[in-house]
Amino acid sequence: MLKCLRTVERRLVFILVLFLLASSLLVACDRPALTEKQVLELTHEYLTTTARDLQGLQGWARSLAVEQKIVDAVLDASDPTDWGESVQLDFIGKGPISTGVNALKKLVTYKGEEEWHVVLGDWEWILNEESGVVRPLSDGAQALLQDISLDTYQNSKYGYSVDYPPDWIVLEKASNALVICKPTLTADFRILVFDEFAALLQEKEQESILNSWVVWRVASLQDDLEGFQLGESNPGFPVFQVHYTYLADGANWERLHYFVLEQETVYEVMSCAVLFGSPVQTDYGPLTSDMYDAYKSFRLPSSP
Repeated sequence: MLKCLRTVERRLVFILVLFLLASSLLVACDRPALTEKQVLELTHEYLTTTARDLQGLQGWARSLAVEQKIVDAVLDASDPTDWGESVQLDFIGKGPISTGVNALKKLVTYKGEEEWHVVLGDWEWILNEESGVVRPLSDGAQALLQDISLDTYQNSKYGYSVDYPPDWIVLEKASNALVICKPTLTADFRILVFDEFAALLQEKEQESILNSWVVWRVASLQDDLEGFQLGESNPGFPVFQVHYTYLADGANWERLHYFVLEQETVYEVMSCAVLFGSPVQTDYGPLTSDMYDAYKSFRLPSSP
């Protein structure tokens, strides 16, 4: 009987050891790959980059506001009597921010399964280590993300898509023509589609067709637009870019005009805005207008 009890006891000890080993392995496997500093910097980069995609003064102002909120949260959490190890946060707009690791631990917490909880005032976020994606957890964070994230227009006939600021207005939406403008009407973009090139492409090289089309269109614009002045152009194939200024409604405007040839169809993507009296200096270069360059988000069905 005693021998049997000892056997059972040894087996129980063996099972307990295996359980402890398995538990320690699980804990080791779920250790975070990032530090609190890295998580906060990634959150900052994700949110400010999203805001900057709005472009123009709006993108600049939104990114500055996001950055200021993060800086304020760090400073509020910093306690000189409970500093811990000193760390320096590298923020582009504000420069390096010095604080202590204990302050960051108040703002950033590892939740397991590669996810971090980030609290910045009324903004609460979850950051995924592997993807780097930041998703909102609180109403304040959700409202911010809606405010700084671009909307998307999808054309059902030709299959192209383009992003635009969430407060902009869709003025015209046809299968071959799209016009979206800023509420103040001081900036807009339009997309025109011309699909009558099949016969011409059978006789000539596509590049020569595109070049001929651009020459003809620029000449017609020069006749139609008051004060037309051609600026720098970037000839290329299958995309040709032209920059020019003109007068309209008593104001000077600038326009970026892209010509894209794709499978016997020409897409014209035109972004324009009223020129400022003088360039506005920002931390990512001077702005001559509040233009939103729609071509940056223009995608065709064949796009990767």
